[in-house]
Amino acid sequence: MKDKSFISFSLESLGKMALLPEDVYHTFRGYFFARIDSDLDKKIEMFRYPCRINAYIAIQCIEGSVEIISNLKHYKIEKNCLFISMPKDIIQLCEWSKCKLYVVAIDDDSIRRTNIDYNSILSVFIGIQQHPCIKILQSEATSIEETFLSLQKDIETFAGKEYYNEVVISYINLITFKACSFINRHLDIQSVDAEQVNKRSGEYYNKFMSLLNQYSKQERNIGFYASKLCITPKYMTSLIKKTSGRSALEWINDYVIMEAKNLLRYSDMNIQEISEYLNFSNQSFFAQYFKRLTGCSPSDYRGSPQ
Repeated sequence: MKDKSFISFSLESLGKMALLPEDVYHTFRGYFFARIDSDLDKKIEMFRYPCRINAYIAIQCIEGSVEIISNLKHYKIEKNCLFISMPKDIIQLCEWSKCKLYVVAIDDDSIRRTNIDYNSILSVFIGIQQHPCIKILQSEATSIEETFLSLQKDIETFAGKEYYNEVVISYINLITFKACSFINRHLDIQSVDAEQVNKRSGEYYNKFMSLLNQYSKQERNIGFYASKLCITPKYMTSLIKKTSGRSALEWINDYVIMEAKNLLRYSDMNIQEISEYLNFSNQSFFAQYFKRLTGCSPSDYRGSPQ
């Protein structure tokens, strides 16, 4: 069964939902900029369920904190933290307390239209996938915040005027390179601190998580992932448990349930179609699997209040 685009939110579809007051955000050719306050409209509560947003998202916390689950990993984004989410990531809002955030989101098509040489920042993108939440210095956070505020001001100043597009794109590039510079410095620090960790185990774990993100919708067998890593299932299980504190089977099950919940909550596929999409032999087996791991049936989860 082919992948369904409606299991993800595009920036365009989110814009139509009117989740935020019009005076707190700006959009520009596939870009979204906003200062979000936790006291805003509670429509944002919809993100308390797992969902996939088809965009690159950067969040800078300037006050308070927000807790997010991204691809089953828990992150607390506090003051002076940068959090980066990739288009394929499944994220879930857990909690926030009196926080203020700057948010920049860019869809795939728009990011290709910029004049940034992505080969020059490829290492940063790879590092972000392993460490999506980075604590930066106050001076670095202030630098990004000042640029963001200038961007918001100049969007209003140059709107409808000549060179408006060029002005906005210049700000986007500036914010991107500033963030990459700060993130790269902190990734270098983390990589030095991580030298004492078993590198071989870490490499296998990262490859396993990458494979899981790619194949979990079709494969739930430990042997499949072990064969991809060219090691035995027993050895892989031992390495994953040692590195993450959780078994490979737990990770597989959680990824499948995360995807199932996303489909049940946000798609118009019926339960039979979802069971086929996730490569279960029949709907009954899928329902038993889902209930064993979540405590409720697929139909009950779909019908629960949002």
